[in-house]
This record gives sequence, C-alpha cells and structure tokens, in this order.
Amino acid sequence: MRVLALDIGGSFIKYAYCTEGGELVSPSYRPTDAVSRERILDSITEVMREACDFSAVAVSCAGVIDSNTGVVVQQSGALPLTDGFELASWITSIVGVPAFVENDVNCAMLGELWKGAARGCQNAAMLTLGTSIGGAIVINGELYKGSHFGAGEFGHVTLHPDGKDCCCGRKGCFGAYGSATALLESVGDICPGILTCEDTEALMNASPELKKRICDWAHEVALGVSGVIHSVDPEIMILGGGIMEKRSLFELIKTALSPCLMDAYRDTKLLAADTGNAAGMLGAAYIALKAISGGFGR
Repeated sequence: MRVLALDIGGSFIKYAYCTEGGELVSPSYRPTDAVSRERILDSITEVMREACDFSAVAVSCAGVIDSNTGVVVQQSGALPLTDGFELASWITSIVGVPAFVENDVNCAMLGELWKGAARGCQNAAMLTLGTSIGGAIVINGELYKGSHFGAGEFGHVTLHPDGKDCCCGRKGCFGAYGSATALLESVGDICPGILTCEDTEALMNASPELKKRICDWAHEVALGVSGVIHSVDPEIMILGGGIMEKRSLFELIKTALSPCLMDAYRDTKLLAADTGNAAGMLGAAYIALKAISGGFGR
C-alpha cells in the first residue's frame, strides 16, 4: 500500500509516493502558482492526474486546518486557498480516493516523530524558521491541536511590545525577530547571501559586525525557544527549516538558549530536524496511512 503525499507551499508543491515503511518513492516538485485558489488547484490537479496506484492522498498545507474534515479554517498569506475551503473533499472528488489534510508544521513534527529526530519520543515541540515561524506540539505521542486547530503558533507570541510589524498585523511577534526572513533583513546590507552561503562561520569570523548581528538574531530565537520549553516542557525541542541545516547557526542558538532557561529545564534536548524537506510529506503520509491501514503505527 502507498499514498500520494503532497507538501503544498507558497512556492512549490513537493510530492512523492510514500510506503508503509516510510520510504518516499519518485519524489519531485513543481511550482505552486499561488496567485489564486484556482491556479493552486490546477497545479494540485496536474500532480494527482500524473500519479497512479495510490490508496489515498495526504496533504501538508500552510494555514489553520481542521484535520478532522480537511477544511482550510484560515488560509495562509502565502497560500490563498480561501477560508472555509473543503480541500479534502475537493481532492476526493477529483481522484476518487480518501484525502487527509493537516497543517504543514504539524506534518513536519509528525515526520520527525515517525522517521526523524523525535522518533520514540512522547513529548516534543518543534519550531520551523522560515518566512515566519511555525510551531507544533506532541503530547503523549499525539499531536496537540488545541480548541481551534491552531496550537503551536509560537511565532505570534509577543517578544517586544510595540516592536517590529508582523505579517499577522500585530507588532513585536517572535516571528518578526527570529525567522529566517528576520535574519536576512538584519544582515542583508552586509551579507545578502547569508541564507545560501556554505560557510557561515567563516563569514562571521571575517566581519565582527556581521557576527554581532547574527548573534543578536540567535538570542531572539533563544528567547522564543525558551518560552516554548517553559510552557510545554518537552523531552525534545526541534528546530527546523532550511536555515537549520547551517550547523554554525544552530550552535549559536544552542549557546544562547542555556542562560534563558530555568535550571529544571536545562536537560531539554535541543535538536535540528533530521528529515529536511521530506518532513511534511512524511508526516502527512503518516496520518493517511494510520487512517486507512489497520494496525499501522510508529
């Protein structure tokens, strides 16, 4: 048995078949064309109609998602699917198999729980540092979704009242200070290629001003991470997003975090995500496989 897993982002749709063993087969991607809901749906349709021999469609999608019904409760600014859109039902109407939809960071968390850094863990939290900051929580081995399907929106916790503007319309949010975008805004005049360079540590050693700004950013991330750890008390705290593939940046955050934590929380493990760009597809597939395959589990 295999499912077709899609990770729908603002720029690209990543997709692959996923087996019950967690193997991603024939992974690929295509532009999302996220200028309107109709164009996004056209892109999804093309992916599904080119696929074959799958028992369900599993979708990782930005926004607030009612995973019980597959409805987009609140769309993401980067993915205009419109509030209230019945995405799972629409997919089933196109391809005739069950469809399962979950928030992208929740899927990434499940991907790490199934095949990554949180494997075997009962209580974990995750932050993804990208355009903004997303979050997810696992309690007793299960996703905690909250009363409005929006648990884990740590990127919109206020760090600095009356601070920088946030994409949500408020000011001073964690995401405005600790995201990958925030880092680029901070150092772009010195090092516009900070997010793509291979040796960040060498760049910092060559420029004291660049190092100061990156360390300031790492401190903001550490402040936000400490809030999550003090609130959720996870065994493992995972940091994801492409920027966390830069080990030097991860280590700066780890160093900055220690003095931000109360003594009782200092043994919380801070880990970089293991599954990379596959996390969303793996997590979505896990949900679908668990639903349609009796006895399936971690």
